[in-house]
Amino acid sequence: MAVLSKVKRYKEAELDLDELARKAQLVLNRKPFLWQLEVAEAILCGEDVIVDVGTGSGKTLCFTLPLLADGAEDDIILTVSPLTALMIDQANTSQLPTVAVCAEIIAKVGLEQLYKDIICGRFRQVLVSPEVATSSSFNTAILQKAEFYSRLRAVCIDEAHCISLWGGSFRPDYADLGVLRGR
Repeated sequence: MAVLSKVKRYKEAELDLDELARKAQLVLNRKPFLWQLEVAEAILCGEDVIVDVGTGSGKTLCFTLPLLADGAEDDIILTVSPLTALMIDQANTSQLPTVAVCAEIIAKVGLEQLYKDIICGRFRQVLVSPEVATSSSFNTAILQKAEFYSRLRAVCIDEAHCISLWGGSFRPDYADLGVLRGR
């Protein structure tokens, strides 16, 4: 039995970007730029988005803003990043419940408990490496669970420029991330 997504697909007319900006100020203590709001709007409307901005320009806020929309209280964002230190820093500094699925966190809480916490909705943002995102164990334990995918708002591929900058040998699993769309 197929489970329909609980994630609402908005129409542009249903979104109030001024209200989203107000919530960003209130919840995240960040004032988004118009381009960040427009990226969030596209994500909320279910569009595919490529964001090409410089390091430190605020891409991460684009991934978080959709979680602040009215009716998005249970939505989850899955972000793939190749940089463990960055994932841990983002999880530790996020205003929303966020987890970095990496060796350090798994060692602290255990893989079974971590996956249970993700499935039950303890986290709004789940940060994973490309190796974890494409693994059959993550697919079985997380991606195939209706409790997870029915709340999945978007899959964000962060730092994708690393492939073109350093070549396919940088992190070969980045080349396999297209499998996430199929899953």
